[in-house]
Amino acid sequence: MKKSQRNIAITHDPYSEECQKNARKSILYSQIASSVTKCPFCDLKEKYVISQTEDVVLTVNLFPYIDGHLMVIPKKHIEKMEDFLKKDWQDCRELISLGIATLKEGLQVQDVNVLYREGTKNSGSSLKHLHIHLLPIKKGFMKGDTTGFGYKYQDLDFSPLEMAEKLRQVCWNIQNKCKE
Repeated sequence: MKKSQRNIAITHDPYSEECQKNARKSILYSQIASSVTKCPFCDLKEKYVISQTEDVVLTVNLFPYIDGHLMVIPKKHIEKMEDFLKKDWQDCRELISLGIATLKEGLQVQDVNVLYREGTKNSGSSLKHLHIHLLPIKKGFMKGDTTGFGYKYQDLDFSPLEMAEKLRQVCWNIQNKCKE
């Protein structure tokens, strides 16, 4: 990515493909997250959804760390795991499993990290609406040293919308195989 792309100020739609693809590797994501006035997960657009149950969605991350970054999000605004109903958790587990299978088949990855954060910004969470990340692990994405492990944000080949369209078809195929 060019240096000029890394320092783009939000002067237009923060949900444009350009912003979504470049936000994590620049200052954009911090600017976008700090300017949010309503919960984006409570107003999630259908075009980003891969699959859903009555109460939970499997969706692409709008500002992904890596191509294929998915999230499992309850439709109602829940902030903590302790607020989950039993059915909410069952739906989350179902969509986590489906998301992992979709990533493995659709992106040809062997490993997927499941990440849940609860709490303040100190936990790494930028939004209070509970969400679970599904991160396809590709060479160069995980970084580690003696102080621990982390993720290295990747240059993206696909916008979130393009990735949603690609993975929605893979997910549909997996779901239909299970019904046979």
